[in-house]
Amino acid sequence: MCAGAGSTPLSASPYRGRDGPLGRPRDSERSEGTRPSLVSVEERFATIRPEAVGKEEGERIWKAGTQVWEVGAIRDLPADYLALCESRPLPGFLCSRFQILFRPNVQIPVADGAGSGWVRSMSHRVKRVPPLEVMALRREHRKEVNAQIVHDQISEREGWTRTYRLERDGEAVGFGSVAIAGPWKDKPTLFEFFLRTEERARAFTWFEEFLQVCRATRLEVQTNEQLLTTLALAYGRNLETEAVVFRHGEDTQIPSNGVRLSLVTPGEEVQKAIEQRRGGGEWVLKLGDQVVGKGGVLCHYNPPYGDLHMEIAEPFRRRGWGSYLLQELTWECRRFGVTPVARCNVNNVASRRTLQRAGFVPCALIVAGNLGPAPQ
Repeated sequence: MCAGAGSTPLSASPYRGRDGPLGRPRDSERSEGTRPSLVSVEERFATIRPEAVGKEEGERIWKAGTQVWEVGAIRDLPADYLALCESRPLPGFLCSRFQILFRPNVQIPVADGAGSGWVRSMSHRVKRVPPLEVMALRREHRKEVNAQIVHDQISEREGWTRTYRLERDGEAVGFGSVAIAGPWKDKPTLFEFFLRTEERARAFTWFEEFLQVCRATRLEVQTNEQLLTTLALAYGRNLETEAVVFRHGEDTQIPSNGVRLSLVTPGEEVQKAIEQRRGGGEWVLKLGDQVVGKGGVLCHYNPPYGDLHMEIAEPFRRRGWGSYLLQELTWECRRFGVTPVARCNVNNVASRRTLQRAGFVPCALIVAGNLGPAPQ
C-alpha cells in the first residue's frame, strides 16, 4: 500500500547505490555462494519510505495498481518514482504480488484484457499492428539470423498471422508474431519474437508480456534463432523436433551417369517469382525420353534464399541421381541469384543422406511444442 506522510525520501534509502533502488546487499546480508532471495528484495523495499503524496492520488494509485512481470526490471526505474504501491495479482503466468515504485500525477498503465490488443508494464507496451509496421525490425531480424527463416513470409498472407510491436517509452524495440491460419488454424502458434540488443537483458519480462497479449497456445522455433530458442526451451512443454534445416556448404562434382536436367518453367517466370517472393521454378531430370525425377526451388522466404525440393521416380532410386539433381539445382539457383537451402523431416534418413552427398550441411532444427506457465 502507499506510504503515509512524514516518510523518508527515496533518495535517503540506505539501499540506494550505483545498482539503482535495489542496490547491493550489505556484507551482513550475504551468504557465501548465494544471492538475495525474492523475499529479501521485498523486505528491502519495505524499508523505503517515499515522499508523501496526496490522499486522492494515493487512493487512485492503490486502486489502479499495475502488473509487474519481473522484480529485476525495477532496477531500471528513475529516482523520481515516489509512491510505493502494491500490485494486483498477475493473471495467467505469474500470480505473486510485488511492490513497485510509481511517479505520481501520471496515468498508471493497467492491463485492459487480451481483447484490447495491448498491455503495459511500466513503460513497456505490446501492441497489435499490421505486419508492415514492423518491417524495419524484421529486416534487423533477418540480418542477425543471416540464414533462411522458414516462416518469414507467412505474415504477408492476409489473415494468417497476428503481429505485435514491442514498445519502450514509445520507441519500437522488438516484435512478435502468431500464426493463426493454414496448418496453425485453431492452435495459435508463436513463431517470431525479436528484441533489439539493448532490450535483451529484459528478454524474459518482454516475452511474458507478449505471451499474455498474443494468447498463443503453441510455439514453433528455428534453432539458429538464438533468442527465441532460449525462450522456447524455458517456456515450451512437450517439445518435438519436426524438421532439419540445411544450408549449402561445399560444391560437389557428382557425375550425371547419362541423365540431363531441363528447365520446365520459363526463365522470365522464375525471375519474376524471385523478385516477388512468390512461387519458383521447376526442372525435370531425364534419361533419354524417360523422366527420372523432378525438382525445383520455392522463393517465398526471406531473400536471397530459395528452398529446394526434388523427387526421384521409384524405379530410378539408389543410383545417385537424387544427389546429382540437388547439385544441378544448386547451380541453377546461383544462375538466378538465389542462395539454395533445403529441409527435410527429421526422421527421413534417406533425404538427409541425399542432401549431405550434394554438399548440404545441417544448420538448424524446427522445434514445436506447447506453451506452459512462466518459470517460477
